[in-house]
Amino acid sequence: MHAIIHTTLLLSISCVVAHSADNEWASLDREVRLLSSTLSRDGGLGLSGQVGLRYDNNSDLNIGGFSASDARLAMDGSHGTYGYRVEVDFAGESYLGISDTDSDGIPDTPSIFMDTLMDAYATFGIGGAITARMGRFRASVCDDSDMDEGDMDHMRHSMIGAQFARHADGMAFSGTMESISWDLSIMNGFDGTLDELLTAVRVRLAASEETSLSLAVIDDASLQDVGATVITGNYKAGALGFGIEYANVADTAASTNFHASNFNTLDFSVPAVGGTTPMCISATVDVNDDWMLAVRHTDADYPAAIDTSSLEITANHGNWQFGLMDGQLAGVDFDYWSVGLNVGF
Repeated sequence: MHAIIHTTLLLSISCVVAHSADNEWASLDREVRLLSSTLSRDGGLGLSGQVGLRYDNNSDLNIGGFSASDARLAMDGSHGTYGYRVEVDFAGESYLGISDTDSDGIPDTPSIFMDTLMDAYATFGIGGAITARMGRFRASVCDDSDMDEGDMDHMRHSMIGAQFARHADGMAFSGTMESISWDLSIMNGFDGTLDELLTAVRVRLAASEETSLSLAVIDDASLQDVGATVITGNYKAGALGFGIEYANVADTAASTNFHASNFNTLDFSVPAVGGTTPMCISATVDVNDDWMLAVRHTDADYPAAIDTSSLEITANHGNWQFGLMDGQLAGVDFDYWSVGLNVGF
């Protein structure tokens, strides 16, 4: 009954928003973005920003309220042969780490922390074929973790994408050879600024802009057997799109060994568990020029006693998103619906 009521309410809200002048807003967005890009030409400073607003309702967890999930301001540009980017999220970005609860100098308890500095890096070319990046950024592991919040088909990262979505300090190299691109990221790992590093290597084969297959291998040298292998694939044919994400997590690994981000109750954020093979299967359909429907099923591959899986359905309409989620969290059934608004320049 809850699902029927939520679906009816979702469709009602969608119909109301559908009558707004979305074409006018879309045109205004394009003009503002064009102005921003014009300012950044010839090495000038480019400014961009994004505000993400949401209402979430979950009767099982007694949740029903509004939140500002994103409040971002970024500047980028170039100076000579060097590029730069700085981005701050005033709303903060949560991530999963380890805290020292007994004050003995040894981190021992998984905890949620907050970052406000997202990007702070410089770029430069090496030999004309390689691009280097140094500073604070996201390591490239899969398409979902590469995407900014507010630009995704759903309101939250996929379970697998969230494991690698945190911005961290390090250096990366990338290049392209016809339809094959590669990324090598060398980041501060579990031990922070000590001498053991996290390495992520990704190779991506793109048949077109929307059809690709990639393989990434991640390893943190600070601990033994805490890596992961991630395979992602996307295929688009006309109005239909399909995607798959698969991860093979090493036996003793956990989310705290990666750059896991966006961990909070509202986003159904669950950590990766060692020795598991989580999977996300997704599909999209362009209903018309104004509406796109996205569906995603997630299986965390937890033991049967704490089964964790979900089904997400999100309707995208201009700057608006309307979502339903139904699933099990550690064996407990839950469902909730959300309305999101993303506005940027």
